[in-house]
Amino acid sequence: MANWPTKNAENWLQFWANMLKLWGRVLLADNTVFDDEKSKATSWKTVLGVAIYTLLQVILLEAFYHRKVVLSSVEVAVVVTVVPLSFYMLNGVIYITARVFGGKGDFVEQAYLHSLVLVPIGMLNLVTVVLSAFVFPQETVVGLIVTIMLAIYMLVLQVRIVKVVHRYSFAQSVLAVFSPFVMISPCLCVALADWSLSGWLERLLFVR
Repeated sequence: MANWPTKNAENWLQFWANMLKLWGRVLLADNTVFDDEKSKATSWKTVLGVAIYTLLQVILLEAFYHRKVVLSSVEVAVVVTVVPLSFYMLNGVIYITARVFGGKGDFVEQAYLHSLVLVPIGMLNLVTVVLSAFVFPQETVVGLIVTIMLAIYMLVLQVRIVKVVHRYSFAQSVLAVFSPFVMISPCLCVALADWSLSGWLERLLFVR
């Protein structure tokens, strides 16, 4: 990621131009981008990426619920809280799992590289939702498919990040990334089953 610019407007333009170029390299899965950026990792760069992604999520929700004039302050507060918290929790779990399996990487490097993935994927997802909501409102299935594909692609890039940061093999990287999801899946299944059963009982007992 480019260095933080000075107050000069030209430097700011150059900064964002470099950022767009970097996000493009990430999106196109440039083989060297993660290796190049790993040594440049800092906490403030990660925070900047997460902040931009959070803003994209607020705009995305506004586009998705386009019948509303504006999101309420409570809804915005929830998004602004949950998105960064989820980011750091997920990276923490993946980092701990990678270390348990013998990884040698640094958390700041892993989180920073992951933040580089979030922004371009978030931009594409926003474009998809806007097109689905306003331009092609009848093609909701296509929008859903594109969103799922972007989520899968993000997982692929996350595997590459873990491989670079922790100096893993491909198989070890896959294991480190997917193990947390495997571990929490029973809890999710139980929660989903409980939610479904509760809804079914409510309809059975109270809906006439």
